[in-house]
Amino acid sequence: MHNGLATQLNKHHTNIVVHNSCEICGNGVDSVNHALLQCPHARQLRSAMRQIWVLPDEEQLLSVGPQNLLVSLMDLEGGMQARFLLLLWRTWHVRNNITHDSERVPFDGSIRFLSHYWKELCMIRHSSDVADLH
Repeated sequence: MHNGLATQLNKHHTNIVVHNSCEICGNGVDSVNHALLQCPHARQLRSAMRQIWVLPDEEQLLSVGPQNLLVSLMDLEGGMQARFLLLLWRTWHVRNNITHDSERVPFDGSIRFLSHYWKELCMIRHSSDVADLH
């Protein structure tokens, strides 16, 4: 929201790195918008998750600018909004693994993780709705 992610562009602005291009695809400036929405890696993960979850249309997401991402999120229904935020979080996590030479997580690993994590969150929410009899 406040452009605080450690993208190449933000690191370039603070003179930490010389180049501001995406380390994953090499195409374009590695901004928050690129890392989370436009990078082919992020797009492929969304495409894979669309097989399981209902997510915003790709055309709608690619037209979103960094200034209006939160406004666009507010227009989504609650469940889709929460799933999309979880997907953005996972996209950044996997991206960090790739750029910091950690273990590369295959898409099916992210799909399993997100599906399982979502089910766990839903179970916690539903169990907290039940009154504690103790």
